[in-house]
Amino acid sequence: MPSIFKRKRTVKGVSVEAKRYTIQYQDAAGQIQRVAGFTDKGRTWDLAMKLESGEAESNHVRHRKTPVSDLLEDFKKSLLASGDSSEHVNKTCSRIKKIVEGCEFHRIASFDAAKLETWLGEQRTREKKPFGISTSNHYLTSMKHFGNWLVENHRAASNPFAHLAPLNNATDIRRERRTISVKELDKFILTAHKGETVSELSGPDRAMLYLLAANSGLRASELASLTPESFKFGREPSVTVEAAYSKHRRRDVQSIRADIAALFKVWLKGRSGVLWPGTWHERAAEMVRADLATAGIPYSVKGAIFDFHALRHLFVSNLAKSGVHPKVAQRLARHSTITLTMDRYAHLDTPELVEGLQRLPALPLLGKSLANLTQNLTQTTVPEGHDGSFEGTTPTDEDDTKNNSQPLELQEVGVGCHDASDDDANRPGRTRTYDQGIMSPLL
Repeated sequence: MPSIFKRKRTVKGVSVEAKRYTIQYQDAAGQIQRVAGFTDKGRTWDLAMKLESGEAESNHVRHRKTPVSDLLEDFKKSLLASGDSSEHVNKTCSRIKKIVEGCEFHRIASFDAAKLETWLGEQRTREKKPFGISTSNHYLTSMKHFGNWLVENHRAASNPFAHLAPLNNATDIRRERRTISVKELDKFILTAHKGETVSELSGPDRAMLYLLAANSGLRASELASLTPESFKFGREPSVTVEAAYSKHRRRDVQSIRADIAALFKVWLKGRSGVLWPGTWHERAAEMVRADLATAGIPYSVKGAIFDFHALRHLFVSNLAKSGVHPKVAQRLARHSTITLTMDRYAHLDTPELVEGLQRLPALPLLGKSLANLTQNLTQTTVPEGHDGSFEGTTPTDEDDTKNNSQPLELQEVGVGCHDASDDDANRPGRTRTYDQGIMSPLL
């Protein structure tokens, strides 16, 4: 008699039940088999009875001898049909093909998690162009995606790679990125604007590309997908990245500043199709490096580089330096966690840290200056027999007169990292670097 049930797994200490049922039955050879069913209990039970009686043969049994190359082709068609960009699909399938060839996975029955782990380890330690941890994780993710698709489409009974976890890429940051000052960025954009064509993009087009990247945090691949229709102007201007091109495979609507929007509204007149066409985004670092050299700005300082993705780091860093609330910065950066925003992308130097300390509120000193308070504490003596504790004192009229006649030397200062109102932004001593803008008035 067959049985059906829902698998359970523990995620962060919580038991999670699978959406689909699993069928367990005995085949004609007397072997116990488990196959994926449906989310509907009735349909799953009907299939279980047919499998047990031999009326139906499970898909995963029929596909045991199907070449993995044929299954990969079906997987590719499925990804394209779901709306994924052709670039993403080709890259994913290319990674899977390399794994299949390297591990000699000719049939589903030959899939082996240990072989995959060994192969990835060999790629990370090879002499010529070794995999970084991030690259290794990308290959693993692609193979796990393929395995899940096989199960969901009843081509395999289970995904043998499902339990494999990615490595910690925080220990292998191959590109330490840095930021540049507002003046350097202005010079960089102006130099590009006056420059010749690089990577199939004219100087003015590169200048607008850099300007949007530094003021929106959009990635190179996302920028490469934009068209005039991606921009929305009005009271709340924004630029939209379609799900097929977004890193998180969702439609992202990114707000942009009104002054940046005004520039693009003029620049977009008469334009159609992709705004920055070509394959420049595949070698964006080389393009930035060329413009930096022309502007006389170093590409690398103490091992930290300024490439195209560093414009995204610059965007987040400017938000942090301007006192934007960390949660707001996370939303604008479109990061899954605030830790990633603050730890990886927000670059703060010693001057910003010192300024942050200066924004801490002054202690209430009851009208006394710090110097007088220190002097009073050092001159205070403990009466004989006293246990040394003080519950408080009541000032005399003479003390009140002295205190009121002395100016308060410690002035209260504003506290950073909060949502500043217009009135707060106009207080003396407050600066909002990000509101000053980083666009060039000559563009």
